[in-house]
Amino acid sequence: MILRTFAIFMMILGFTFSVAQASAQSVTEETSEFLSIVPDLPLMPGLYEIEELSMSFDKPEGRIVIAEAEGDVTTDAVLGFYSQVLPQLGWAATSYNAYERQGETLTITPVTDSGILQVKFFVKPQ
Repeated sequence: MILRTFAIFMMILGFTFSVAQASAQSVTEETSEFLSIVPDLPLMPGLYEIEELSMSFDKPEGRIVIAEAEGDVTTDAVLGFYSQVLPQLGWAATSYNAYERQGETLTITPVTDSGILQVKFFVKPQ
């Protein structure tokens, strides 16, 4: 009886893992573009990077990066997209728009200006 329960548990665990892996792969396959200044940060489909507003500074404590993008998308769509994609890339959510990974903090701030959503990305050392 215990062996049968264990076998069922392992089958369910394997199925759950394969579904999660397929989901992660499909999300990252949908995201073929990354921010030019942060090559490991995906750019949500529908957003376009404003490269002339991007800045990057390397300090002994770590990098500081400011990047901006805009597009005809909603705040909920942006925050939802990044809440799905970033954990797959090792970022752990600390709030609805902030993440941490390997000594860095990422903040994503959507702002509507003249009907266009602008998204500001800010990476800094913890």
